[in-house]
Amino acid sequence: MVTAQAVIESDNSFIFLGTYPGEPVSIWKGLSGSVSKISTTAIDAVIQNYTLEELKQTFAFKYANNGSFFVVFCFPNETFIYDLVSSALQGRPVWHQRSTNASRWRVNDSINAYGMTLVGDNIDGRLGQMSDDFYKEYDEVVPRSFSGAYLSNQSDALFISELELKCESGTGANKEASEGKDPEVLLEYSDDGAVTFKNVGTRALGKQGEANARQIWRRLGRVPYSRIFRAS
Repeated sequence: MVTAQAVIESDNSFIFLGTYPGEPVSIWKGLSGSVSKISTTAIDAVIQNYTLEELKQTFAFKYANNGSFFVVFCFPNETFIYDLVSSALQGRPVWHQRSTNASRWRVNDSINAYGMTLVGDNIDGRLGQMSDDFYKEYDEVVPRSFSGAYLSNQSDALFISELELKCESGTGANKEASEGKDPEVLLEYSDDGAVTFKNVGTRALGKQGEANARQIWRRLGRVPYSRIFRAS
């Protein structure tokens, strides 16, 4: 165990940042007298970039939202969140990452009170409320992105003539609105293990009511088996 601040009891188990003697630091889950590693290879790679002294600054907390339960690990520059319900349903660890101004998420802790999830802010110390109904972090728009898995063709390259993102369309600005920007989705790709990404272009998500809008990128050409796509 690296630090007592990065240990959380949840779901009749405990989740912690730790390591075996002589092994790299990872995130583990203990249950019924045994432990198993739940951090992904990508998360482990981030952890290895920190020194032991930096890792001792890591802390963890948990929160619940709409029947889901999350464990949050705050590293000096990154925040990773473990989704307990999705992990149980899919039979594998499910994580997502959150950030503020290209650094770790500004939320320091959370508590459920008065029918709300209240959070503390590590930037200016204010108290905030977290909800799925909010689309901004205070006054700042929060960008969303997700990446897919490596494309597989038995280790051979693919030729992609068309790639379509399936998502909810028609939720943008009103058709009659004279100002405001319609939402767009940006597609990027990486051939070096998600270290760097290249821009493929954006597609409109549609104004309000344009539920038939489709987000398609064509003529992507030869795609190596190491490629990852990311939508933002």
